[in-house]
Amino acid sequence: MKIIGLTGGIGSGKSTVGKRMEELKAVKLQMTDDIGHIALEQGTESYDKIIESFGKSFLKENGEIDRNLLGQLVFANQDKLEKLNAIIHPWVIDYLKRDIENTKKENKYLYYVVESAILFQTGLDRICEEIWYVDADEEIRRTRLQENRGYNVEKIDSIMAQQRENEVFKKQCQVFILNNGELSEVDTQIKKFLKE
Repeated sequence: MKIIGLTGGIGSGKSTVGKRMEELKAVKLQMTDDIGHIALEQGTESYDKIIESFGKSFLKENGEIDRNLLGQLVFANQDKLEKLNAIIHPWVIDYLKRDIENTKKENKYLYYVVESAILFQTGLDRICEEIWYVDADEEIRRTRLQENRGYNVEKIDSIMAQQRENEVFKKQCQVFILNNGELSEVDTQIKKFLKE
């Protein structure tokens, strides 16, 4: 089973590419955003560490973490954000390592795909054998962010400026998928690279 990391800039459509890959029977897809949500669930070690570090002001009545409130608490403060990431990112990596081992035992898949916007920043690239980078023309990415997420031009400019480091990460990727919206072209690229 080959472990593939799937990454790309915001608005590139990497989740779409991941889902197209998942439609192939030989592929298991794990999206780190989804696992990050599991990390906030009651009963996990990460949940306990978050309460220990940040208190209980963002808990719902039933004890669940209100993700919006937690986000408001940490995103305005770089130190708090780093502290939260230092809890969640290692938990996500451990979860993936365990899941990879369990999936290998199932012997059902030829490819295990880890989709993450911050693959390199979290060190997840180190558990992957090959990294795929999803890209799209900047105008298409901007349109997607306006239409799908309701972002204004100033917010998009700010995000794009922060993501210039992606040019550095691109050099560490082995496969490039262009996703300008033609799904048949995306499928053709996926099948070509998986066969190779």
